[in-house]
Amino acid sequence: MYKISIISASIRAEGLEVVNQTLQQQQFKNFEWIPKYSTPKPKSDLCFSMNQALKEAKGELIVFLQDYIRISPNGITKMWEAYQRDPN
Repeated sequence: MYKISIISASIRAEGLEVVNQTLQQQQFKNFEWIPKYSTPKPKSDLCFSMNQALKEAKGELIVFLQDYIRISPNGITKMWEAYQRDPN
């Protein structure tokens, strides 16, 4: 089981690639990434995509990273440590 599920929904595939690059640089490795690419059609919008990703998520902690987001290589570690201090 993964400790963290990272969900990224986007209508811009290139934005998801930016998130992918930043996640590959993370020191914390016990996560799954659930990218969802959407098109602006009925039942295929961003909210629908995020809900679908939530159904797939297996992590104890769920993190949403929007497209084009870059975080430091210890960003996921800091999120996990904050969650460990206060899981509520």
